[in-house]
This record gives sequence, structure tokens and C-alpha cells, in this order.
Amino acid sequence: MPMTLDQLEHQIATENHRALVATTAKLTETERAPLAKHAAAIAKELVTGQAYGSYRYTNEVPPRLAKHATPKVPADGKHVELRTMHAVACLATYALCEPPKITRNMYDYYDWYTDGVVEVLAARRPAWLASFIDSKLDKKVEDQVIPWGVVRRLVQARCIPTPTHDGYTRLLGSPWTRVPGARSPRELLLADAPLLEREVWQLFEIESRAFDTIFDPSWSWVSSLAKLADEGRLDRARLVAAATHATTLPWKATHRKGLAKLLAALGGPAKRKPAKRT
Repeated sequence: MPMTLDQLEHQIATENHRALVATTAKLTETERAPLAKHAAAIAKELVTGQAYGSYRYTNEVPPRLAKHATPKVPADGKHVELRTMHAVACLATYALCEPPKITRNMYDYYDWYTDGVVEVLAARRPAWLASFIDSKLDKKVEDQVIPWGVVRRLVQARCIPTPTHDGYTRLLGSPWTRVPGARSPRELLLADAPLLEREVWQLFEIESRAFDTIFDPSWSWVSSLAKLADEGRLDRARLVAAATHATTLPWKATHRKGLAKLLAALGGPAKRKPAKRT
């Protein structure tokens, strides 16, 4: 049975992401089309604009959703917290819309949101999916719509081929990359062993923030790679050669500093003089 607009509004208003995923799973593209414009409009109605690092939410639930939702009480007397409602609306755009109407959820670190995006896209398998992912990998990491966990799981589910875009490697090396249960890059790699065969070595060919020394040391590629070498899970000599090569590339000083720390941890040779940045 096709999904109704009333169902869509109710699921967003009640923040019922599980029902949204289940209801949209078996829809045909023809059945999704009439609801797409409504999903995009609702996601837009829930924000009044975008500030760096956060959304400016509306001060009250939009009328079309208010009839379905329990009235929300502003925590500060002025502002209604609509973050979760907006995330469900963004999830609905993945389930129903086509680019460019798919809407970014700034708070995509919700585990249920990442799971939901993967589920709706895997159920849909639209013809435009691979090109859509590539278009997002072409942006700065902090501006990307799709987090690493979504991209990687779509690859694992064979919904898309492994991206060849440099942005795929930059996303892996991003200090904002997180996956449920992984407390470090080491745990991320061990949970997805094929990354040890290909992707991890691309970090030494394509500049990312993996070796940037200005970010949270608790998510450290340097210590993670050194420990994997100690454990015999990564070849130490190959790591030394790859890191030594990377120090000759025209990368940022903070990135080369991280490479030097990795070489020191591996007992490798001193870094060579880097090429000039262009």
C-alpha cells in the first residue's frame, strides 16, 4: 500500500524513524515521487537558516506537524528543540527524494540516523546513488552530506562500487569520522579488515587530516598505525616506506609533523626535505 502524506507527517512529527524506514522500504520510485516535495519542504520548514556548526531551528513546530505531535516546551523559554524531528525529516528526504532535494542533517552522528540512511538507500538502490556519493566526496569533508559510516556500509552492501575519488580517502582520514563501537582508528580498521589491504595505504598518497597534529589526540592515526605494526597486523617496513615517501610530498606542515611522529614511533628514518607546496 502506498504511503500517505498523513503517515509521512505523523512519522516525522513523532520522531518515529523506525516506522519511516519500514514504511518506505517497499515503495516504488513512482510511489515515492508524490511525497518527495513534501519531505523536502518539511525539512526546510524545520530550520530558518544555517549557522556554522549548527542549525537555527524554528521556534515552534510547523502547523502541518503540530497536529500530530505533543506540544514541545522550550527549555529556555524561547527555543523549541527540534533537532531530532529535523533529523527524521532529513532521513525522509533520503527515502523519498532525488538529488538535489536530499537534505543534510548536521547531527549525522546519531547511530540511528546513520543506520536509517543506509537502510533506506539499500532498499531503494537508485540509479543515481554512486554519482550522488561521488558528488559529495568532491566537497570539503566538513561540508559533506554523507558520513564515512554510510559510504563504507553502502560499499559493503554492494550498493555502490568502492569510490575512487580522493574524497573517499580524505573522509576516512577526517578527525570527524566515527563509527559505532570504534574508539580509535585502530578499532575502525580491525572492524573492517579489507581497509587494511587498500584504504589505509591511500592515506600516504592522498593528503587528509589523518596525520594532522592539531586535532583530538584520542582519535590518533599515528598511535593506531604504530600499534597495528607492533601487533603484526600491518607490515612495519611498508609503513616506514609509505610514511617516508609521504614526507616528501607538498603537504601541510602539521600533516608532515604527524608523519614524523609516526616514523619515530615505528623506528623509521628521519624525514626527508619535502617538496614545495604549490
